[in-house]
Amino acid sequence: ISIEEDNAVLYYNMACIYFGNEEYKLANKYLNKILNDNIIDLRTDLYCFSRLLSLIVYYEMKKGDLLEYRISTTKNYLLKRKRLYQMEDIILKFLRKDLLHIHNYRQLIEAFKNIREQMIAVTKDPYEQKALEYFDFISWLESKIEGRSFAEVVRGKTPEGSVTSKKGVSC
Repeated sequence: ISIEEDNAVLYYNMACIYFGNEEYKLANKYLNKILNDNIIDLRTDLYCFSRLLSLIVYYEMKKGDLLEYRISTTKNYLLKRKRLYQMEDIILKFLRKDLLHIHNYRQLIEAFKNIREQMIAVTKDPYEQKALEYFDFISWLESKIEGRSFAEVVRGKTPEGSVTSKKGVSC
């Protein structure tokens, strides 16, 4: 493991900590360190999930204008990689087709519930479960549905003492 790879993991974990504390600008800062520093060659897995988490951060910062562009570039990157998790595809479709175009709270909650059910179904596949090692998208959706913070939802699910996944990252 190189210093650059260690830094990428550190940056991702910092982004997750700031995300959990609802400090989205700082989360974005650390994600951009990964996305802008050519770490792509070192850890494509971490790079891909940094891109997806970045989309969620843009949504939370209410940057819809930038989010549309980032969704498009992220989708293109993931397709070029030729290894798109179903979960990644579900998230991108949800962001592009639903989330940016719903302005009614009731419809938004229904959309969050719908995608949560899709993700739960997909994660029955062990290959797809790997995506949750990088970011717990399902807990994020539950936080939106229940009107609770992401950190509160994750704390309710995480056994005491559990800090990171096998890959050294966890959000």
